Amino acid sequence: MVSLHRCFSFVVAFSLALSGIAPVTAQDTKSLPTDTQALVRINIQSLINSSLAKSMGIDQAKEMLNAGLPGTEILKELGFDPFKDLHSVTIAAPGGNENEKGLILVSGNFNSKKLNAKAGEQAKDKKDQIKTHDVSGKVVYELKMPEQQV
Repeated sequence: MVSLHRCFSFVVAFSLALSGIAPVTAQDTKSLPTDTQALVRINIQSLINSSLAKSMGIDQAKEMLNAGLPGTEILKELGFDPFKDLHSVTIAAPGGNENEKGLILVSGNFNSKKLNAKAGEQAKDKKDQIKTHDVSGKVVYELKMPEQQV
């Protein structure tokens, strides 16, 4: 049996996500694998600026980022503020039984030199988790997600 709290949390999260869903254009689909069956694009700035996000505590989340919590130091090192610099996230998933495949495209204002340097450093240190590929002259990072217990 599902708890009322869990149902409410799902409805709130789903509503919050819907407030930031952005249309996908033909230009966007050029970057997607041909076997894409499911696609979600979230306009992060619309989501952050929504009244629902404000009522759910987006300002407290911003304060936590500025407080220097563990994991936030890399954002400062990269000069990246997700509340200002992150524009959209596009998630593409293939059909069938290929659950391990998927593509996440992140759009925003990034310092590409710092990002590529840090990602290249991590790829050298964690060869089993991060791989780099050259795709049409652009660097693509392949991340192996840790196994999750269901």
